[in-house]
Amino acid sequence: MRTVIRSGWEEVVDWDGTTRLLVYRIEADAFLKHMVRRIVGALVDVGMGRSAVDALAESFARAKLMPKATVAPPQGLVLECVTYPSPSAETLAPGMQVSE
Repeated sequence: MRTVIRSGWEEVVDWDGTTRLLVYRIEADAFLKHMVRRIVGALVDVGMGRSAVDALAESFARAKLMPKATVAPPQGLVLECVTYPSPSAETLAPGMQVSE
């Protein structure tokens, strides 16, 4: 089970000011193998009219893969940031201390 915290598309103006890009950003507590590629592929399928929005919503609700969904290629997929929760005294090994 993974918890998606944020998910959405952003329209970005390219460096020359003329080309527009669509960037998909997702934040979660962890990712499954090919999870982001499958989500992006399914969203593109819906946007291109190859799948229905209802099918995507049902797939998410049932936590099942969409049948015949496109898997987006890995090119352009970037891991932007990894964050970890701050350690607490309860999560440290015995004898270790949290430094301020």
